[in-house]
Amino acid sequence: MDSWARIQRASSGPMALVLGRRTARLCALLLPALSACASPSPAGQTREARLIRTRGDDCAFRVCINANRSTRNVSYAAENFAAVPATVSISFRALTNLRPTEILPVTKTVYPGQRVTLSQLMVVRPGRRVAARPTVTVDLGSDALEHRPSEPYAIPFGGIEPRQLSSGYGAPTHQAANHYAFDFAMPEGTPVLAARGGVVVWVQDGFSEGGLDPDLIDRANLVAVGHEDGTIASYGHLRDGLEVVVGDTVHTGQLLGWSGATGFAGIPHLHFHVGKRLMGGMSRTIPVEFAVGGDPATLVEGEWYLPSVEWLPDSPTASGLAPGAHPPSGK
Repeated sequence: MDSWARIQRASSGPMALVLGRRTARLCALLLPALSACASPSPAGQTREARLIRTRGDDCAFRVCINANRSTRNVSYAAENFAAVPATVSISFRALTNLRPTEILPVTKTVYPGQRVTLSQLMVVRPGRRVAARPTVTVDLGSDALEHRPSEPYAIPFGGIEPRQLSSGYGAPTHQAANHYAFDFAMPEGTPVLAARGGVVVWVQDGFSEGGLDPDLIDRANLVAVGHEDGTIASYGHLRDGLEVVVGDTVHTGQLLGWSGATGFAGIPHLHFHVGKRLMGGMSRTIPVEFAVGGDPATLVEGEWYLPSVEWLPDSPTASGLAPGAHPPSGK
């Protein structure tokens, strides 16, 4: 079982996220008590994926949570600076002299560039002490998204050799929310290419170990690319040294990194899936079609597939196609 399946099985929906060198309670932003909500707090340690402080807000995935207090109420809002929608939920571990105006927990979709009030709490007895201890969870994507690719996905690797789809839909390592995932067997160092254009919304880099040790479950290098329709493609188990960072715009066929066997992986391979949500729920993976021999096709486990781009060993470039590269024909 690869690390994606293990992380999903070990979690309870959208609450698990690889954060630094541990599996964190995703973006379960345990916000400071109300009286301290403007004070700084430590950040996690992964590049671009860390919890950060921005203007006194708590942020994850570039989605920031802000608390505002008046004499009559306390409100919590989410602002999305990411390139895709975000699903944000709020609940409270404790409330003192405050009454919610909605049934909790509250879950809302926050679109890119949008600021949305998550919850409003009314002061029960004005003039007396108030306190709130909120928990906010953030997951990129939304179950309400409609998957609308303008063309079939490109095979997500380059090179000059065909590669076998070692695990496809419903494989033993692809159960439940991982049902529509793909594992391509390939030697370490095979170029991993964007199967569809978009914006990089999440990366994890810096790991070099791999194997069947459960302690390696959350130590896979990976890239997630958000698409125009809000869906997200994930590329996992990559070699240390990614070619992109969060915020990069990439086109189909662009180099993202190099295949590896980081994290919970017995052999070098590329894990690939597309989903409406990055981490949680049954829409974490959805069915997709690929361009095979010029026609849309559903890939079949055990079959071999040519790379989408003939990536010549002597001329790889970080910007996408090698000079003179061209798509191969056939399967």
